[in-house]
Amino acid sequence: MDSGGVDVEAQLGGEGWVVLTAATARNYALEQEGEPLSVYTRYLVEGLKTGAAAPEGSDQVSVGHLHEYVRSKVQTAAPTMNPTIFNAQQGYTIAIARVVIGNPELQFRKAAERYTDIEVADVSVVGKRYLKTLAIRLGIAPQRAQTITHEVLRPHRERRDSLQEYEVTYREAIEHYGALPERPRRELQDLQRLLNLRDEDVSQIHARIPAPPPKPIPSPKPPPTSQPQPQSPPQASPTPRRTPSPSPPSTRRTTPSAPSRGKLSRKQFLVRAGLAGGGLVTAISIPAILSSLAEPDFPEPVINFANIPPAPEGKTLESATFEVVTVDTVGNIINRRSTQAQFFTEGLGEGVVQQGVKPLDMVAIPGGEFTMGSRKSEKDRNNNEGPRHRVIVPSFFLGKYAVTQAQFQAVIGQNPSQFSENGANRPVETVSWEEAEAFCKTLSERTGRTYRLPSEAEWEYACRAGTETPFSFGPTITTDLANYNGSFTYSDELEGSYRAQTIEVGQFPPNGFGLYDLHGNVWEWCQDVWHPNYDGAPTNGTAWMQGEDQDRRVLRGGSWNNFPRNCRSANRDGNARDFWNDNLGFRVVCASP
Repeated sequence: MDSGGVDVEAQLGGEGWVVLTAATARNYALEQEGEPLSVYTRYLVEGLKTGAAAPEGSDQVSVGHLHEYVRSKVQTAAPTMNPTIFNAQQGYTIAIARVVIGNPELQFRKAAERYTDIEVADVSVVGKRYLKTLAIRLGIAPQRAQTITHEVLRPHRERRDSLQEYEVTYREAIEHYGALPERPRRELQDLQRLLNLRDEDVSQIHARIPAPPPKPIPSPKPPPTSQPQPQSPPQASPTPRRTPSPSPPSTRRTTPSAPSRGKLSRKQFLVRAGLAGGGLVTAISIPAILSSLAEPDFPEPVINFANIPPAPEGKTLESATFEVVTVDTVGNIINRRSTQAQFFTEGLGEGVVQQGVKPLDMVAIPGGEFTMGSRKSEKDRNNNEGPRHRVIVPSFFLGKYAVTQAQFQAVIGQNPSQFSENGANRPVETVSWEEAEAFCKTLSERTGRTYRLPSEAEWEYACRAGTETPFSFGPTITTDLANYNGSFTYSDELEGSYRAQTIEVGQFPPNGFGLYDLHGNVWEWCQDVWHPNYDGAPTNGTAWMQGEDQDRRVLRGGSWNNFPRNCRSANRDGNARDFWNDNLGFRVVCASP
């Protein structure tokens, strides 16, 4: 209020009062469990503390500026919330904070907002290079630049995660029920409200994944007559095979958990037989129902640990002893065993012989057979992980770790990574498939040995290391075993850490072959051309190079920024061969002589 001693109009822009609310009376304000601030308050504080709420070039934040900033952020992260402003007199224009013009971090933040690609909840391809150069010129440390970028991307990623969570659940529901009855429809609406998604958001998902039509109800049998009717021999009606429609590989899909080997619980049997909810009881074919859920019964993996490749010319194989752990569904270690692997070290020059810098160790992977893909009963399974098929994999050498920044620098002469601070032993990232191929070509020319990216079959065989569980560690993982977004869980384990960046390779226990970090940290490029499923895939361990989509290549393993379900042994994705971002890396194969 104006006391007469201060020129309120000149210094503060006006006088009056203003009320800011997180939502209207018609919607909810979203709290976040485990967070110190609500979604609304988080961005209210951010807009003032960082000065990001000020318009470009302005030296002050007004109430109106702050309201518009907060509303934009909140409606990105939680679209159903509608922050509102009520004011009297000139309350909208009252100045409440001053901003230092030319503040380097504010300049960087504004640039990160301009270069955000909303569709993928990430900075655009060109924007990554721009921001990296801008941070250097502004004197902002790489780690601080990454933190600011993460803050800018956070509302977009929260929205993306909410949409993914709803889509996964919707797929599970229609896989389980078919045409959705009234109760699951209401439950999906509850989930929609909890995730703060609008009707138009979920309608796009529904349109992309249409529910199957209701099953027709057969006409009742006519009542018996006094004269027996002639009967023709019973005809076995074949069960129609439902073929999943292919969709873009970046779309996450799951099928419901069900007993493996085609076994049905009583409830599942009644639901699928149409007997659970009363109504007309008809004759059913029990073998047909069972066969619709069953899948081929493949033998256990066969690994001949004596069948390892010979050492390359001029190299000697060394032995390494390590401990392999297995966890239960809550993430507790229930078994530890000691085993050995053999490897050789590839020399890369002075850049990787310094104290504490990890060398390029190539582990001997024994030949064997395994079943590639995931069971239909595996939690969060994607349709592109089937059909399961038996693959014979010859022995080969595979990098103990993903290629590190020091190794990439030694071979290529530059380091493109975003997480480059103290990064010698971090995996190189921000590399495209083409750049990974260039590394392999240069290394092959330098050493006289054939280095290449692994085939997709080699990668999954090496990741599983004889296991058939969702992860090489067992039925789940924890952030004590891998680097991923630990704010989300896969099974019954507790939430863990979200490091929001890569970490040094080799910090977690290895798998049964002595390989590290195949789950999380960075996605790893494979040779193969992307295919939407395994129909027609090779069974001899070689890369699948035929296909129409030659510009798209396979990625495996998940990253520091992904849900645990994306880090499963069978999970697969793909992207353009010239695409790169800060969660894409690779490891290399040295072909057997």
